[in-house]
Amino acid sequence: ELTIDAYVVHSPLDKPEDKVAALANYCAKFQTEHGRLPIIWMDVACLDQSLTFSRRMAHLPVYLARSKTILALVGPTLVDSLQCVVELFVWTLTGGSKEHVDLVILGSAEEGQNAISAFDAFHVMWVHDEVETPYKKTLIRLVELASVSAFNEVIRSYLPYVRAAVEKAGQN
Repeated sequence: ELTIDAYVVHSPLDKPEDKVAALANYCAKFQTEHGRLPIIWMDVACLDQSLTFSRRMAHLPVYLARSKTILALVGPTLVDSLQCVVELFVWTLTGGSKEHVDLVILGSAEEGQNAISAFDAFHVMWVHDEVETPYKKTLIRLVELASVSAFNEVIRSYLPYVRAAVEKAGQN
């Protein structure tokens, strides 16, 4: 059975060049530590596009359960993406540990501070995907079933880890 080293959470609206650089750095560091390249799961490369949205969502817990860690590429629009925050929520809901979440801050130190503010003030009602997706209503229903306050609490619980990632990024 294939084990995924890192499930990548990223916003489609963040700069592709920032995400590519972050992934390259992550892979180089992983190879140094483990003597091999990581096996990563990233929706744009791995998701079966022939599946309906409801089938993709049904598979999400399976992809996450097979993953050792989440690699969250925290750019300016991560918490604006309903898909991204749902992935973080499902990771936590299915027993994923925050200690197995690797957050990489994309962009400048100022963008890192903005990420801290975004997680600190997170409320799902403020999520405003720039991309209108046909499955947005399904994701909103998932949030409603979980309860809005519980959903917000889970996403805000990532705040200490975002702060640590910003500090770490400032040291490099």
